[in-house]
Amino acid sequence: MLPAIEIIVGTYNEYLLGYQLVEGHNKSGEDQIQVKTTFADRSHDGSIKSLAVHKHWMATGGIDDRIFIYDMRLRKQAHVLNLHKGAVNSMVFSSDSTHLISGGIDGRMIATRLANWSTEGEWAKPHNGKAITHVACHPSSRLCLSLGADHVLNTWNLLKGRIAYRTNLKSKHALGNAPDCLVWSTEGNYFSIAGPLVLEIWSIQTASVMRQIKLTSKPICVAWLDERNCLAGQENGSIAWICLDDKETADAQLIKAHDNRVKGIAFMHNTLVTISSVGEVKVWSCDVDEKELSLITSTNIDCRPTCLSLLDTSQFAKPQESTQVKSTEKQKAARLAARIEALESLRPRSYVSIEYDENENASEALSNGDASDYESDPSSFDSDQSDEEEQEIKTAKKQKRPNAKSKEGPSVEIAKRKKGMPDQTYPKRAKKAK
Repeated sequence: MLPAIEIIVGTYNEYLLGYQLVEGHNKSGEDQIQVKTTFADRSHDGSIKSLAVHKHWMATGGIDDRIFIYDMRLRKQAHVLNLHKGAVNSMVFSSDSTHLISGGIDGRMIATRLANWSTEGEWAKPHNGKAITHVACHPSSRLCLSLGADHVLNTWNLLKGRIAYRTNLKSKHALGNAPDCLVWSTEGNYFSIAGPLVLEIWSIQTASVMRQIKLTSKPICVAWLDERNCLAGQENGSIAWICLDDKETADAQLIKAHDNRVKGIAFMHNTLVTISSVGEVKVWSCDVDEKELSLITSTNIDCRPTCLSLLDTSQFAKPQESTQVKSTEKQKAARLAARIEALESLRPRSYVSIEYDENENASEALSNGDASDYESDPSSFDSDQSDEEEQEIKTAKKQKRPNAKSKEGPSVEIAKRKKGMPDQTYPKRAKKAK
């Protein structure tokens, strides 16, 4: 079964691209999983710098200072936010689906409420006016990390909307001049920060480094598989598999993935997607227990990518079981209706006869509405009289006495004489047979 994911790629060429996995055939006619383009959007006037995906919402930030919001349920662009005065370097949705937090080259950090897309919080200089390079929201939506060009790591209390404490990274020479790869683990007990040849894992309990892993090449991007395993895409095209269960002195396991640097990496539904700096996309089946990656398929998007994310398409698919249940219910209803129709056609039907005096005024009385409660078609009446009632009526006629069911005579009632109109007879209202 194909993984329920859609690959979203932002590019230097202003394009936002979408891809899905489909079943196809190779040149030899053999079955093969392929990558198919789902959409291509060119809304930004310049390269796309950041990308955030959460549930059905997708946001892109570009060097044109704008943020575009897409509703992937409708496959339409929903909003345009003009909040920053410069490139939008980083964005993240809170896990409780309430806010979009963005940081830009203008040094501002902005929290936008998803309910009405209004600005709920704006901090002008959280990093002393320097550019904000990374923003990462904790899975609990109570904490947030921001990393700036001032080499300071801010920890935010989102409940109070203010900085809880600052960590100066200038003294950490291993992280270099531009710390990167600020990513939370899946449950939020750890987060990663990368330097030129090192990846640091910080513990939220101690607020300090718990593991420092030396790498053979510069880490460009990081994806956490679970709370104990993370993968780092490197500049030399390899992937470093880091497991916190290994010994502290153990080296990271290296997996050759691309010939060029790994520009983006994302994980969902036991599926890993990587993209190189030249646009080569590879989809891998991930075995966490065995620490193995198996290539599923690959393609080239012919664009230089800037960012990568995955959209969970299982949220849009209708459950197969419910579809089958609805189909079965429709079939049962159709069979029942056909059976009822067949039984109705076999049921004997009797009719109440309609008699009129041979007088022209009788038809006029009908047209004037005196018999508007009755149908003119005799076939539309069903007799509600049982055999015993019919026998009683016959006996009453022979004895020339009123019927027990009607004080005025037989089953066909005699209409009252109207002024200027002779006597006329009208049919008795009959109930339809059940």
